Amino acid sequence: MLLPGVLVGVGFAWLIVARVTIESHIRIVVGMVVLVLVIEHWIGSGAPRPRPSAALGVVSGVAAGFAGLLANAASGPFLTYVLPQRLEKEVFVGTTAIFFAATDIIKVPPLVLTQQFSSSGLMRSALLLPLAIMTNFLGIWLVRRTSTHLFYRVAYWLVFGVALALIWQGMTGVT
Repeated sequence: MLLPGVLVGVGFAWLIVARVTIESHIRIVVGMVVLVLVIEHWIGSGAPRPRPSAALGVVSGVAAGFAGLLANAASGPFLTYVLPQRLEKEVFVGTTAIFFAATDIIKVPPLVLTQQFSSSGLMRSALLLPLAIMTNFLGIWLVRRTSTHLFYRVAYWLVFGVALALIWQGMTGVT
């Protein structure tokens, strides 16, 4: 449901990326939306919600593509769509991995066209690749050994931290 919207969002962001610098504002908005999601979960029942509509999935995908290309903040729209569904933890982790791999592939052409890649950045990425692989295996090990209840409890706390970090990054970029 999300990936067709990502294509639209990335395309729209690519059209304006050369003209407008709004990265900080996007981070603030995404951070606030995610913060509301977490607070609503903590105040509300926390029960799984029914599967959201396909239209909401496409809208969330557009927002993820747009925020992902302009501010590297696609996680907010993705999480607001997927996290409340309380999928099985393995399904949630797999969906997240596939979604962000596909989103990153979709973002490559606009990033190349706007000359966002540098040889030093690619070299840093190559040097960090072994660490990325090791942490993936650590993550798999942790997910398999964590109860679903604890998994979602930790997930919401981490998402809360991400929301605060996005708001902070946006505020320091605006001032």
